[in-house]
Amino acid sequence: MQPGDRLFAWCQAVMDALEAWEIANTEGWLLPARRVISHGAPAWDCELVAVWAEGTIGYEGDVSLPTSGPLSPSAPRSMRVATLGVTIVRCDLSAAELDLRGGEAELPSAASVTNTAQLTYQDQAHVMNALLAKDQSAGRPFGVHQWSPNGWAPEGPDGGLAGSTLRINVALVIPVA
Repeated sequence: MQPGDRLFAWCQAVMDALEAWEIANTEGWLLPARRVISHGAPAWDCELVAVWAEGTIGYEGDVSLPTSGPLSPSAPRSMRVATLGVTIVRCDLSAAELDLRGGEAELPSAASVTNTAQLTYQDQAHVMNALLAKDQSAGRPFGVHQWSPNGWAPEGPDGGLAGSTLRINVALVIPVA
């Protein structure tokens, strides 16, 4: 399998993990209906979940380490590690509140801003739990030291939408023991 194929396979595996978690969880958490594997950061045109490659780097060692080291001169130059983004975009409840008031330029209520924050924080926790659940299932599909979290950040609000992105590093080659 070529590194580009591995990169797409990782994106698909992450999307599969999210969909499996959505079915298995009992808290009523649902993914947006639009689900895409994107070639870059997704357009914010509607509610969606997107898995996308932010970039690749040459890397030696364990992808779970927080910093990368330079490749040694004898190491082959290739895509070794990719950073994937898992973005979930939702309607911003505070923007919807403005629309209900006839579009007047009033500040949204504190409760609606708080509700939007709670929803995006829940999304982040569910994405992480989905990845951990897949990793801990039989056969450890993501494998030991084959992926690691690389930070979460809220995004927006923008144009009536708000969201968050969890970044993960994934290994594109099997590390040499």
